[in-house]
Amino acid sequence: MAVKFYIDTTGDVIGRFSPKEWADWINSFLKEKVFFVLQTLQTVEDQIKWLEKKVNELREGKTIMIIAVDEQKRRIVGTCEVRRASSMLAEQHNITFGLAIHRDYRGRGMGKKLLKKGIEVAKRCMKAKNMWIEYIDGNDVAKHLYESLGFVEWCRLPKYVKHYGKYRDMVKMLYVGNKKT
Repeated sequence: MAVKFYIDTTGDVIGRFSPKEWADWINSFLKEKVFFVLQTLQTVEDQIKWLEKKVNELREGKTIMIIAVDEQKRRIVGTCEVRRASSMLAEQHNITFGLAIHRDYRGRGMGKKLLKKGIEVAKRCMKAKNMWIEYIDGNDVAKHLYESLGFVEWCRLPKYVKHYGKYRDMVKMLYVGNKKT
């Protein structure tokens, strides 16, 4: 497996994949009923809008995407979105992450590699002072991954997400760093 990691600040990398490929990517998670806030299958038209919005955010410096690609299969393996939590100038040092790994590549350390790269990029390119990530309570795999990289529970929003009919807490974890990374 030849997985290559790309850092996209302009939309050039996400543009290598068609809106249909992005729709298939996100829908693969939704069909699994993974712990995503998004729960509605996406159309190609939805992904065209998403791509336009994402390219604008990349070019404006609001977001950086790290995309892992299986070069042999020309397939998206995983993504780590590094985004400013606010567009307010006084708050631009606050960074949040979004992480997704295709089911065929889970358990191989891809999430850890992507999020470690995300942390590095946030510090180097976005001058991060505070970094956090969220997960829906019940996603123990995510919780343990984030803890292993130096995130600690910082805030819990009770019954914040209705995940396929069940109310669950949204848990925010703050990056404090550690020696395990």
